[in-house]
Amino acid sequence: MNRVVLPLIIGVSVASGLAVAQEQRASRLLEEIVVTAQKREENAQDVPISLSAFSGEKLEALGVETAQDLQRITPGLVYSTGPIQYSLIYIRGIGTDVFIPSADSSVAIYVEGVYFPYAHGIAGSFTEVERVEVLKGPQGTLFGRNTTGGAINIVTKTPGDEFEAKVKLAAGNFADRSARIYGAGPVTDFLSVSLAAFKKEGESYYSPAASSPVQTVPEHDEKGAHLKLRFDITETLTLDLVALKTESRGPLLTVSAA
Repeated sequence: MNRVVLPLIIGVSVASGLAVAQEQRASRLLEEIVVTAQKREENAQDVPISLSAFSGEKLEALGVETAQDLQRITPGLVYSTGPIQYSLIYIRGIGTDVFIPSADSSVAIYVEGVYFPYAHGIAGSFTEVERVEVLKGPQGTLFGRNTTGGAINIVTKTPGDEFEAKVKLAAGNFADRSARIYGAGPVTDFLSVSLAAFKKEGESYYSPAASSPVQTVPEHDEKGAHLKLRFDITETLTLDLVALKTESRGPLLTVSAA
């Protein structure tokens, strides 16, 4: 009897281990996402708006590090950059190819729920993101301005009651090198702070023509930081203060701050 039971126990144990491992891998891609597409917290499945929502863990699992990478995982979204890194965004074919500073894009971008009025600089690398919501179709003034194409809402991670730290280093082709650091935690009983910073540099993808008087193409250098303060004033009232700064240098120059 023992010779029969022992293999069965081992088989069940291995099968259970495989099931748990598969469940953990799937949980990063299949999860319940709470969005604020209607200015209140709701399950993404219950919102009567056509949208694509991604949590920070899912973006990391899919290798999405910039706003421009969203087009790889969002049906109907085309995100490209024009001169001096102006963002040219189309949702379901609706967009604007005008990249002058005074032009309003047909797809609005919001960072922390605040309208980002400049159509450049937002294509840079993400800091620590809690979720990203891509709303498709015409939008009213719920977020601050009406748009015909849609809206992209970027929400960064909010510091909580526990200390958290993360460091990420990466390297790739064209001498691409990047570093990210994130730290968060409580300072007092009513104040929590989070700070995220990143730096990315690498060689240019461009090669000058033989007849060009300029034979040196500068390397790409991008860096930024994000500071977030949360004040717990009462049990039902909180105040968030956010500061964001990004800077990019290279063949296409962009400097933006908010």
